[in-house]
Amino acid sequence: METRPKKFFYGWWVVLTAAIGLLLGYAPIFVFSFGVFVKSLVKEFHSNRTQISLAFTLANVMFSVSSPLAGRLVDRFGVRRVILPGTLIFGFLLISFKFISTSLWQLYVIFLALGLIGGTAQVPYIKVVSNWFDRRRGLALGLTMAGVATGAIVMPPIAQRLISVLGWRSAYATLSVLGLVVAIPMVALFLKDSPKEKGLLPDGGVDFLAQSEERPEKQGLTWSAARSSSTFWLMVCGFSLVGASVHACVIHLVPHAYRSRRQCRKRSAGQFSVRCSSIAGKSGLRVRTGSRLRALCCDILFQRRRLRPFLALGRSGRSRSICRGVSGGPGPGR
Repeated sequence: METRPKKFFYGWWVVLTAAIGLLLGYAPIFVFSFGVFVKSLVKEFHSNRTQISLAFTLANVMFSVSSPLAGRLVDRFGVRRVILPGTLIFGFLLISFKFISTSLWQLYVIFLALGLIGGTAQVPYIKVVSNWFDRRRGLALGLTMAGVATGAIVMPPIAQRLISVLGWRSAYATLSVLGLVVAIPMVALFLKDSPKEKGLLPDGGVDFLAQSEERPEKQGLTWSAARSSSTFWLMVCGFSLVGASVHACVIHLVPHAYRSRRQCRKRSAGQFSVRCSSIAGKSGLRVRTGSRLRALCCDILFQRRRLRPFLALGRSGRSRSICRGVSGGPGPGR
């Protein structure tokens, strides 16, 4: 019996939902916007930039620990059962900034908790989109992560404006409401763990074997096989180094710009605050746009040797984009 295929593949709704969830999630609100909060945090906790940066470092350490655990939870309980509680806890942690004192250790505790729950922010979304796509997986993941790029553009200026009007504590609380009010309902309504829930196969094919006992074996490697591969550990090291370098630079872009006396003399205080907040957004745009283009190339140039030039270009492009964000010029060697 023939089944007429649907005109619009439901997987693209999953991509849209995941992109919005990432836009209102951990990376845009906490990582890329952190720089605009540094000055307020230093003043509030009577500390210096080194002590405040340590809080973010602690969060990153916990994030690196929690991400594999989040992946394990997704494999065992499903995507929505991980994303929904994670988003809810993330929002409440941001709201809790309104209730802590000016003791630095309390800031460290909340940042540790944010890093721990941050592992549930990206891994489940990547997992669910990968379930829905095979041939177009690179494009789908690129569009999904465009949510992070969009958040990196819009969240720092919004956070700066909220800090100016409401203060840093209320700014974090206000940003958290966006995730609680928008992201959670969308994930609950539209995010499906796999195409089987809609009687489909990846990329939109109709699942004629849905009622059959014979099903094709899953592709990919088991955990025991992956951890025995040197390629896997090289990828882990590569992604770790890239993440560490980008985070270390992005969080200090705005404080560095504030210390630029030359720019301070040319702009009023209000204009300069907007300029500083836009630096983080522009840098996030440059970093993430290159990642999305490389994801599309993965669908076209799937052979490893063909992809190497694009990956190398992306790594060098990250450093130049960060230099452009700080200086506003063409980067090193200008």
